Amino acid sequence: MLNKKIAVFLCVVLLLMTGCANSSGQEKKNESLRDNTPVVKEVSTPGTQVLGNDVVDIDVSHSDQGYIVVEYKGKNPKVKIQITTPDQVVYTYDKYSGKEVFPLTGNNGNYVINIFENISGTSYSKAYSGQFQVNLENEYITYLYPNQYVNFNASTKAIQKGKELAKDCYNDLDVVENVFDFMVNHIEYDYSKAKNVENGYIPVVDHVLEEKKGICFDYAALMATMLRTQQIPTRLEIGYAGEIYHAWISVYTKESGWIEDLIQFDGKNWQLMDPTFLAGKLNDEKARKYVSDKSHYQLKYKY
Repeated sequence: MLNKKIAVFLCVVLLLMTGCANSSGQEKKNESLRDNTPVVKEVSTPGTQVLGNDVVDIDVSHSDQGYIVVEYKGKNPKVKIQITTPDQVVYTYDKYSGKEVFPLTGNNGNYVINIFENISGTSYSKAYSGQFQVNLENEYITYLYPNQYVNFNASTKAIQKGKELAKDCYNDLDVVENVFDFMVNHIEYDYSKAKNVENGYIPVVDHVLEEKKGICFDYAALMATMLRTQQIPTRLEIGYAGEIYHAWISVYTKESGWIEDLIQFDGKNWQLMDPTFLAGKLNDEKARKYVSDKSHYQLKYKY
């Protein structure tokens, strides 16, 4: 069970406070407002390259876009998907209903996919094993599409909230700042949910937006949805903050490239920043020293 102190720490939403910090008012006047029209990348299954057998179809036709689509056709109620990346990182997912999208986060190379069906308890047997080559269009394309963990479509309400927050922005960093400010000022940490969340939980971003509360996974998924549909590649990342299992995001902007982990721009330098952990502790030297040390944040998975 999580106590309040740990729960607050878990809520560290990552982010980055902006490049607009170093832009003068006059510079802003000379810039053009950024186009905030949402772009929703649509997943498709043309079937031009499919792996599988009688129980599963794995459409890898658009692996160059950083995703695959898996449809389980068997009758087993408990199925797991295991994807091993070229750098030998193993991702394990629970398979739910219908066609689901899974990201390819290990860059280019050979991927291995295994499908497991439950036998009893925690025992599973392998129902399919295959492999396929990936040559991504670019390094960030994966993080513009929806997937099982960052799940959205054209009707997702969070996309319109992202559009609203991007309305008066001049560049991508401005958008990230506005989304960050919205999250820390309008989304509350859900202590009860943190205590009772079940294994296999996946955020529903519109529920988080409507209820205005969530856990760190919810924060990261909602922010990733708003930023991805504003054409800002965003990785939902999971790992450890100290000894606490935690979720955050990293973003890619044209101005700065990949900006990773918990980062703030102070007008001169990029530095580590954990806004939730530091809430009310900005003058606490021990707290500031902790969050400024990247070694305390250990990345395990990217989605």
